[in-house]
Amino acid sequence: MTEFEPITKDVTGLQFSIMSPDEIRKNSVVEITKHETYDKDVPVVKGLFDNRMGTTDMGKVCATCGLDNIGCPGHFGHIELAKPVYNYHFIDITVKVLKCVCFRCGKLRVNKESPTVNELMNKPNKTRWNTIYELSSKINRCGQETEDGCGCIQPSRYKVDGISGIQAIWKDIGVSGVTGETQSQYFSAEYVKALFEKISDEDSNLLGFSNNWCRPEWLICSALPVPPPAVRPSVKQGNSQRMDDDLTHKLAEIVKYNNQLKKKIESFAREEIINDWYNMVVYHIITFINNEEPGISQSTHRSGRPLKAIQQRLKGKEGRLRSNLMGKRVDFSARSVITPDPNIDLDQLGVPIKIATNLTTPEVVNSFNIEDLQEFVYNGSGSWPGAKSIIKKNGNKFLITENNKMNMKLELGDTVNRHLVDNDYVLFNRQPSLHKMSMMGHRVKVMKGDTFRLNVSVTPPYNADFDGDEMNMHVPQSIDSMAELINIASVTKQIISPRENKPIITVVQDTLLGLYKLTHSEVIEFNEGSQLHYGENTNIYNVRESTTANKCVDSCLYNYKQMINIISDLSTFDGSIPESDNSFELNGVVTPMWSGKSILSYILPENINLEMTNSGYDNNKEGGNRKKELLSQYNDNVNIVKIVNGIIKHGTFDKGIFSKTSKGLIHTIYNDLGSERTCDFINDLQKIVSYILLVEGFSVGISD
Repeated sequence: MTEFEPITKDVTGLQFSIMSPDEIRKNSVVEITKHETYDKDVPVVKGLFDNRMGTTDMGKVCATCGLDNIGCPGHFGHIELAKPVYNYHFIDITVKVLKCVCFRCGKLRVNKESPTVNELMNKPNKTRWNTIYELSSKINRCGQETEDGCGCIQPSRYKVDGISGIQAIWKDIGVSGVTGETQSQYFSAEYVKALFEKISDEDSNLLGFSNNWCRPEWLICSALPVPPPAVRPSVKQGNSQRMDDDLTHKLAEIVKYNNQLKKKIESFAREEIINDWYNMVVYHIITFINNEEPGISQSTHRSGRPLKAIQQRLKGKEGRLRSNLMGKRVDFSARSVITPDPNIDLDQLGVPIKIATNLTTPEVVNSFNIEDLQEFVYNGSGSWPGAKSIIKKNGNKFLITENNKMNMKLELGDTVNRHLVDNDYVLFNRQPSLHKMSMMGHRVKVMKGDTFRLNVSVTPPYNADFDGDEMNMHVPQSIDSMAELINIASVTKQIISPRENKPIITVVQDTLLGLYKLTHSEVIEFNEGSQLHYGENTNIYNVRESTTANKCVDSCLYNYKQMINIISDLSTFDGSIPESDNSFELNGVVTPMWSGKSILSYILPENINLEMTNSGYDNNKEGGNRKKELLSQYNDNVNIVKIVNGIIKHGTFDKGIFSKTSKGLIHTIYNDLGSERTCDFINDLQKIVSYILLVEGFSVGISD
């Protein structure tokens, strides 16, 4: 069988429109006249599964295009309705058109010669439509503003009355000499279709319609399209019975009642009987399109479950657009709750071991990794770190099981689908994905537990918090995608927001608090004769034997042992130690001390220079008491941060130093030394603060 090759053309635009009845018939491959579907497992000719509309059965071919159930896209059929029916999807537009034209002669109510209407021809279609509608609402009689009107008094308003259709209501027309008497009349779809056909092409264009794409009478349905079986496939059960789709059920009802209506019309039955059958056709067409139409009772199965109509398949979170097109289920992905972890690096992601064991990434065997990969294969698919399958050089794939894992010998060029291990790169995503930093590349750190572990500083670009948020992880399946994650999408490459040109990943929460404690200076009192003074946070200060005096000193001082514990786990630790910048003497022994500033200077790059005010600048210059007056003298030293060649000279670190500004410390390091060094700096800050808060703690008392 020759392969079908469709004729292709260049796409220059996209035009949405309503199909005319003639176009529906032209695109149809068969007119459906029978409500039956199958006869002894054979599609009924002119039935709802006529073979010309395509097939969903394996081994059968479409009678129209000759393709099988995989290749055939399906072809529409149609139902010729015995009488026109309102399309309730466009019922509001139909009512608006009725308000713009005379209900008898079909002419526009407005005066086309007026300057206001003449100006509309240069306006967009929607503007013309809205303006004509507003002007027409003020005209009560055909010919009120023109000389060629028929003189009919127009309805005061139109009302949609369920299945009955559109009701025209006249008020205050003075019938029988009684002022204020109300009259009403139902307009059938047949009447409205004939009325709209009277509207000239010129008037239709003035209303905002297009004579090529949407004439007003096309709003009324006289030929109903029948979707192909591919849209509404039936499920075949083992005993040759078929479970039909909800749409097929509705179409069968439409065909059945439409055929009965034709018979009643042909036999000249009473009008009441014809109307009853017609209303049944209308009801089933409405609920075929939308089974939640206001004022129309829902169509249900015998079990009471509402049928899923066309509109219900498209709209909502579970609909075709949001569920199937905007979001898909994909392989090599995982989803779990996120929780914070202060002990992992900025670009790391804590992955539960059960996820790392289930997801795989391909790795080609070479002379450098063959021993490790062979060990993974011997571990099998159930033990981490292991492997699930092997693809040999010739393309043959072998699953690794408990029975064959010891017999699997790797060769150079084989591909092993191994478990995730530490430092693999994965793509991490939190929905809604609003900007490119909603998906970033992380290094895997396999951990115990059931949640993804995330560094707190990386939450701002995801707009994530830890109150139950769930996030998605995607595992790359090629060298190309891994390279993109490492060099383009990695967290370290996303520290600076491209939208605002300032850091979006910075110091937050506990790290910010600890840095304030580390670098803060406070005013203390030395009393006469005192040997040692313990400050507000229990750290030891210098001995002072003099009269009572105040002095502004560093809040945090640490001895040698504490300092070594702080810096020994840092990425910048090279065996050297920072110089002591404080000391105190006790019993003739001088003990060196290290301030928080000296410890932070240890992790700052040597060539970083910065001078900027923090958030507390100018806040403490007001006088009022002795302590505040003294502090105001030191205001510049406390609230202006000065860094010279990587050494912190003075100033308190707070949110103003690390805030998302293009002149802050994070951005300066990023610009001067790059993304990797910036990432290491943030990691070191967090390690220092984690130790400080672990030892000292932080609390807020009632007096605060």
